[in-house]
Amino acid sequence: MTEKEIKSLSRLELLNILVEQGKENDLLKANLEELKSNLEELKAELEEKKIENEEIKEKFKNFEIELNESGTMAEAALKMNYIFESADKAARKYLYTIKKQKKEQEKKLKEAEQIKKALENYIYDVKTKLENFVEKHPEINELFALLNQQGDEWKMKK
Repeated sequence: MTEKEIKSLSRLELLNILVEQGKENDLLKANLEELKSNLEELKAELEEKKIENEEIKEKFKNFEIELNESGTMAEAALKMNYIFESADKAARKYLYTIKKQKKEQEKKLKEAEQIKKALENYIYDVKTKLENFVEKHPEINELFALLNQQGDEWKMKK
């Protein structure tokens, strides 16, 4: 918004702009917190999967014992091959999903942070321009005092 456009706005319009920017900033902060929470949930889920992986390793050790007790090498090889393929497929699928979700969350987080920073810069610019405008036009303070007085009188009439 240019300085000329700002000067053409009423004080109430300028204050409304600041209020809306504040609301939008709060919403972005909430979105950012939600993204951080989602990322923490993904980390917790990853830890759970690590535990599951350890359980699978334990089952594999137990399976090795069974293999030692099994009849032929061919049977053992087939059983091991099936277990390895299944475990590998499940692990790859899980890792792909986690990596994809992590990238999406990181992208959303980065976008939210960029929007937040842009809004903070915009609010700062508007605030600075308003302050400069009010400094250049001291009669605005008199106008605000008059508006406040009229507002108080209006409230008393109700």
